[in-house]
Amino acid sequence: MRRVSRSLFAGFAARAGLPGDASLGEVVAAVHAIPYGRPTSRTPDGVLAEWKGTCSTKHALLARIVAERWPQLRPRLVHRVYRADRAFVLSRYGAAAAGAVPDGGLTDVHRYLLLACGGQDVIIDVTFPTDPPWDGHGSMPLACGEGQDFPAGDDPVTEKAALEARYCDPQVREPFIAALSRQLQAGDAGRPVLLQRLCDLVVRDGGLAVDEVAVIVGVKDGDADVVAREALDVGPR
Repeated sequence: MRRVSRSLFAGFAARAGLPGDASLGEVVAAVHAIPYGRPTSRTPDGVLAEWKGTCSTKHALLARIVAERWPQLRPRLVHRVYRADRAFVLSRYGAAAAGAVPDGGLTDVHRYLLLACGGQDVIIDVTFPTDPPWDGHGSMPLACGEGQDFPAGDDPVTEKAALEARYCDPQVREPFIAALSRQLQAGDAGRPVLLQRLCDLVVRDGGLAVDEVAVIVGVKDGDADVVAREALDVGPR
């Protein structure tokens, strides 16, 4: 494999501790491992300088590296407009991020990457380091819900900004991203919310049946939100 001198890849490899002949899998894993957070400069160079990035900047970085090293894979950025409700955010990222989601949910624009591997388009999503790693062959799960996809063109930054302006409420989206960044940096994303005591709680959504287990996802002012429940036989064995 040829080496690229004084390229974006060279700077990235040095920052990530990768060899000059790093494989595609090693590069994807290294970008995936970069902590989630907005760099001051929302560019690939900003990611390298501060060693943190979002879906936008991490995939922009990876797309440029792949274009340098493996242009035959035809890296293409895609923007997905999707809705996220509080239960989805809680299950994916944890209580702090979910607390920033309004009752009616929010609309966000997510960026991911497509690569032409083995005769098919493969989804690469390296947004959150806590998500499962790429297996080197198939598509990775997207770090967002179902939605409408918009393939990016020659100016992905402007195109994503236009989608955000059209579909998103910045008064809702910006606090959510800030809360998500704080939670991921604290290392709490994806951890279950554990309730230490079930005493003196008023449970919404019609209450609980006898011999029933509920997943309590948040407690505020003595009330608990329930997103999952299952009957349990607790009779003697």
